[in-house]
Amino acid sequence: KYVSTAGIATDVVEYDSGIDISETIKKAWEATYVVVALATSSSEGFDRSTLSFGKHADNLVSRLAKSRQDIIVVTVSPGAVVLPWSEEVGAILSMFLPGQEAGNGLADVLFGVVNPSARLPLTFPNKDNEVNFTRQQYPGVNLKSTYTEGMLVGYRWYDYHSVEPKYPFGHGLSYTEFVYSSSATQNQVKVTITNAGNIKGAEVVQAYIDKSILSTASRIRPVKELVRWKRVLLAPGEKRTVVFTFGTDDAKIWCVQRKKWHLPKSHFKVMIGASSRDIREEVYVDIPLE
Repeated sequence: KYVSTAGIATDVVEYDSGIDISETIKKAWEATYVVVALATSSSEGFDRSTLSFGKHADNLVSRLAKSRQDIIVVTVSPGAVVLPWSEEVGAILSMFLPGQEAGNGLADVLFGVVNPSARLPLTFPNKDNEVNFTRQQYPGVNLKSTYTEGMLVGYRWYDYHSVEPKYPFGHGLSYTEFVYSSSATQNQVKVTITNAGNIKGAEVVQAYIDKSILSTASRIRPVKELVRWKRVLLAPGEKRTVVFTFGTDDAKIWCVQRKKWHLPKSHFKVMIGASSRDIREEVYVDIPLE
């Protein structure tokens, strides 16, 4: 088979199933580049029993990585996956469920025609059930699940328990680099983003608010909650300022006794970052009380 993309010379692409790992390693040694494609799936009414790609797939990647460290792993999955070999490979490209144009899109990203700019909409764990769900929580007992985890789900759980995830919520790499600077006035934060590289790319500026000061004995509030974000497309050397204005809807909480939303405090810390764990700036805002 032959492939070509904009400005890229045609070359030979050889497919190998990976069933015979020893044979796959021999072919990998002869190749200029090695791309390993892994996939897993689920469906309505059928959940995955594990977040891994399976023992054979993990063994294939690990053994290939021992023979050469520059392999590229492309994953297709309906959600988070476990990647025990992540530190052994050259790059990982998560496509989730890409659709019928997956091949063309993948080629454009791998050949550098398109700069990847997506961000993880969830957290990638280090292992299965890292958040220690009980059977009562998931999958439930007698068709009943109890949500005793409260608000500490996803990246909020990792922050509260000081656990470093494999890849955090909002994470995503680019072929360029971005520089942040910010300032705050009253309830407004201005964030200036500069493309410090030589390739056009998009950054997703994320604003998290710290509501932990509103925690009570019966209700723990997360130290970070995503409340604003903005995707910014920048040419090399270009800079742009994003303005986030915060209101009561960003910080108010539900009062069970009063049966209404309210804002007991007005002074909050806002964290500006490229992911839930890559915080670049911290500022404070004053949200007008209702």
